[in-house]
Amino acid sequence: MKICTVKIGRIAYPDCKNLAQIYQHRLSKTAGFEFLELKDNEQALKYLQLKPPPHHEIWVYDERGLEYDSLEFSQAIVSLRNRSIVKQLTLVIGGPLGLPPALKEKCSKTLSLSRLTFTSDLAFVIHCEQLYRAFEIMKGTGYHHA
Repeated sequence: MKICTVKIGRIAYPDCKNLAQIYQHRLSKTAGFEFLELKDNEQALKYLQLKPPPHHEIWVYDERGLEYDSLEFSQAIVSLRNRSIVKQLTLVIGGPLGLPPALKEKCSKTLSLSRLTFTSDLAFVIHCEQLYRAFEIMKGTGYHHA
């Protein structure tokens, strides 16, 4: 299963971009990862229209979404991978103004990184680290210490 992360809006802080790239590089060693930075919500909607269900799952991040701990997040991805019909998971991180209702309606799951509010750049970094952590949990490496 391919995993694509869509970040809406450019990353404004170079330090956030650099940190996210560390995790992106680590994940690139595992096949099937793609990271897209799209200009705006309109571009994101166009991209997502090209990925129809049931072969494509879309998860978005929103402050009112479901909160997982790292083990639960990893297990959610494993469960999705075990459904052979799903060929791609796209995780969407909104820009500074969040996600429009039209985009949220396309998603099959809404997640929250925390009850706290983060900038979209910081949310992207946290997402990249948690995605990396999820795959390290799957592999059984010592990265995650619970």
